[in-house]
Amino acid sequence: MRIYLPFLFSAIASSGIWVYAADTTSSTNTTSGSDDIDDILSSPHRFCADDMKMVFGFGDSYTNVMGPKGDVWTWNHFQSNDSVLNAPIRINGTTAHGPNWIEYLTECYEGLPQDCNTQLFDVAYGGASVDSNLVSPAYTHIVDFIHQVKQWKRYIQPAVSWKPENTLTAVWFGINDALTSSKTKTWLELGILFNKIMDAYNEQLETLYSYGMRSFLVVNVPPMEHAPAHIGNQTIAKVVKSYNDLLRARVAMFNTKHKDQVFVHYFDAHRYFNEYLTNSSGLFKNITGYCSTDKCEYPNYEYFWMNDIHPMYPVHKLLAEDLNKELEEVSQCS
Repeated sequence: MRIYLPFLFSAIASSGIWVYAADTTSSTNTTSGSDDIDDILSSPHRFCADDMKMVFGFGDSYTNVMGPKGDVWTWNHFQSNDSVLNAPIRINGTTAHGPNWIEYLTECYEGLPQDCNTQLFDVAYGGASVDSNLVSPAYTHIVDFIHQVKQWKRYIQPAVSWKPENTLTAVWFGINDALTSSKTKTWLELGILFNKIMDAYNEQLETLYSYGMRSFLVVNVPPMEHAPAHIGNQTIAKVVKSYNDLLRARVAMFNTKHKDQVFVHYFDAHRYFNEYLTNSSGLFKNITGYCSTDKCEYPNYEYFWMNDIHPMYPVHKLLAEDLNKELEEVSQCS
């Protein structure tokens, strides 16, 4: 397989962010970096969506679910010995006014995760970044990607039974990293920071791999310049693009490193958000405002946004449907 990732000390012209990554440039038979990354990401290890029995979720408020063992921030604080297998998911306990994408994907909406046909053990935490030492969270109690992985290892791994061949590890981080860092960093500082974040991100993927996980779903950052809190903010747009470009390259490198041993699917939520917003007629009546209460001009499901930063549950449903289609397309079922 030809690999060409020309990101060593090269500049992303659209944003001015410098990108530092391992130089894996081939001396011959090279094509554009973007084309080869597509080739790498479309050459997965065997994965069958129809056989999926378990999903482990890591992420922020776009992914977290709620439950009595946790709070509005997360499903579980793991404060008792029975906290994993006696921790029901609270129906509609999300930032979407309804189910979120990972619940739609698994059809695990309420009750004990282990009772769902596709079990969902979701340690995502609202407000999370990849590494809180690099991007400070809004509150000190927020659990970043690094510590979500530690929670999984300490609490979930000993409590649940799972097999690598029918388990999907779903990871969605970057929204808080991009938005928070864009407020105070120069372009040069962002470039350095984002590469450190990608190092931490990759380290967690490697850790999860070492724990036996073999099928990975990685979701990129949506176009947050369309969220009510940031409408029309082109700085946000450029920051998000740069983050996503780096993430895509790093995911391809992770996939290449492990070759036939992993399935890695990079899901372009950024593209799908733009498609839904561009073709919103018939889907939504309001795509610039939001409805965070029960008293709005339209029914809440006709709003794209639940509040100034989070999409409403119909958006999550659309995402899950498109994600499921992609997973079905790349599935290799015997």
